[in-house]
Amino acid sequence: MKKQSIGISFPSIGSFEEYEIFKNKTEILEDMAKEIIRQHSLAEDSLAIFSEGINIVFAYGQHKVIKIFPPFHYDQFKSELLILKHF
Repeated sequence: MKKQSIGISFPSIGSFEEYEIFKNKTEILEDMAKEIIRQHSLAEDSLAIFSEGINIVFAYGQHKVIKIFPPFHYDQFKSELLILKHF
């Protein structure tokens, strides 16, 4: 499975604590979500970040989510992708 890169990349994160600090940078995270929307030619809609959880997740509109996996959670991404292909 090929990793898809976006125009905005994750900084080098060396620990869980650094990741938690990065997750609080909502402006950067929103830019990342908007870039994903743009690259997938999705319609503009509301974005609201969920403050709970380990991964970065946005509500996108009323019925969708955008979940951003850091590079060190790539295995989680592959696992979730396999599951979601059943829907």
